[in-house]
Amino acid sequence: RNLWGADCFHCHGGPLFTNHGFFNTGLDQEPSDSGRMAVTEKAEDNGKFVTPTLRNIGKTAPYMHDGRFNTLEEVLDFYSESINRPTNLDPNLAKHRGGGLGLKEEDKLALIAFLETLNE
Repeated sequence: RNLWGADCFHCHGGPLFTNHGFFNTGLDQEPSDSGRMAVTEKAEDNGKFVTPTLRNIGKTAPYMHDGRFNTLEEVLDFYSESINRPTNLDPNLAKHRGGGLGLKEEDKLALIAFLETLNE
């Protein structure tokens, strides 16, 4: 559909920059950490984790539930080019074809600059 952009606001909106929801963001095709499913015992919750706030995001490395990314650049590179597509991938990510959001380098730099403004 020729969509571009991250649509981060769906999950990271509002004054706290989180909707407190649980989503599978395509970190793994077959998650080794069951995430929310460990609590709900529902297969559709496999690999889903709570949306973190973006407040002070520049100060909270490493990133993701398992700390796999050391920098915001690595996080954006993942979402731009390396998203896996499990069956319960969040629909806001699944609508993008290929391996990710396809962010341009200037968009990544602008996004990181914005995220840095959320630090106290």
